[in-house]
Amino acid sequence: ALAMSLLMGCTVLGRHLYALGGNENAARLSGLRTERLKTFAYGLAGMLSALGGILFTGKSGQGQATMGVSYELYAITAAVVGGCSLAGGVGSIRGTVLGLLLIQSVIKGTGQVVRSIDSTQIEGLVLGTVVVLAVAFNQRVRGRG
Repeated sequence: ALAMSLLMGCTVLGRHLYALGGNENAARLSGLRTERLKTFAYGLAGMLSALGGILFTGKSGQGQATMGVSYELYAITAAVVGGCSLAGGVGSIRGTVLGLLLIQSVIKGTGQVVRSIDSTQIEGLVLGTVVVLAVAFNQRVRGRG
């Protein structure tokens, strides 16, 4: 996360990727090589996904097709809570990491407050509620600006 945060925030390549995510046509008309940028972005995403899968498999000690089911909801929730726009071009890696810490605290805290329910049983409900609230908040704040 630290390396990617530095890449996106402190390099020309990161600024170009933000521009591409914000508006591809505007980035192309500004003279950016959008096809190269997209190829790089998808390649980097694939490499980091493979690394994450290898680390996850190493941690669990097994490999099954059903492992990691619903983890995409965690990723989307962390990104939206961290300030990323679902339309693209807005957000930061630091915000996403902070969003992940927040949703983990909310899920674990819900399990502590409601003793009769295991926190894993209501994760989907909590995550869905947090996503809806975060998107509504982001839309309201960005609508004013």
